[in-house]
Amino acid sequence: MAWVRFPDGSRRKVERVEKADAQADLDALLTVRAQNAEPPTKQLATFAEVMEAWFDDGCPNVAPSATSRHARVKSPNTILNARQLLGTSVIPAVGSLKVDRTTAGRLEKLFQSMVESYATSTIDRNWNYLNQALQYGLRTR
Repeated sequence: MAWVRFPDGSRRKVERVEKADAQADLDALLTVRAQNAEPPTKQLATFAEVMEAWFDDGCPNVAPSATSRHARVKSPNTILNARQLLGTSVIPAVGSLKVDRTTAGRLEKLFQSMVESYATSTIDRNWNYLNQALQYGLRTR
């Protein structure tokens, strides 16, 4: 018996009585998974890359929906403010880290360390912009 996990999160099970049959079916599933896998560089985006893509797209905070045909894009001044806030505090600390390899604890430590240097409203705005950028990254894969 063996389980094969696919990049989309699904799993498939191989369970056979004969070892040779199980190995043949497992090899077939592994071949299918390898053919459907995304390139590793596409999966491993850094925080800086996600935030830069978010800035370039106008810092949308929601996706198009049934009630709105377009994402709500921020004004140029708000985009500059977000770029300045994230560029001075968040991007230098976590910009080079891979998004899917970073724990929430590491980000919590970053925001805890900001308590001594920044006002609460600035920390909240940084967290809000980072959250919007990461949600944008999820929507655009």
